[in-house]
Amino acid sequence: MVKTLHFQLSSGYSNEKLTLHVGMNQHPLQAHTEATLQQAALSNRALALLPAESRKQFTHFAEVPNEHFPMDRLRRIRVTSPDDSSLGSLLPAGGLGGSNIASLSDKVVRQFDEQNQLEQQHFNV
Repeated sequence: MVKTLHFQLSSGYSNEKLTLHVGMNQHPLQAHTEATLQQAALSNRALALLPAESRKQFTHFAEVPNEHFPMDRLRRIRVTSPDDSSLGSLLPAGGLGGSNIASLSDKVVRQFDEQNQLEQQHFNV
């Protein structure tokens, strides 16, 4: 089974190849169309409750296997766009309330990723 996550991304990202990172796994973000938003409203009660105009604010979605969300710990989630660095650029990602996740500097992201990799190695030993 899969979870479908929906995102409100700032305008200007409609033609870029975006990637959702869930822990160490990567998933392509797909741009919503009118048809995919209507289909999503049929299976997602939160989206179904929104007026059609509000639903249009959701610009992208990704399907992620349930096993990428462990029940016994938190999982880091981020959206990136293509970039010259190996990390990519963090984008603001909105939630149902319209709040945004602030972009972090590359240095902070690298440090966090290095720590995350060390933790993954520790748990995989």
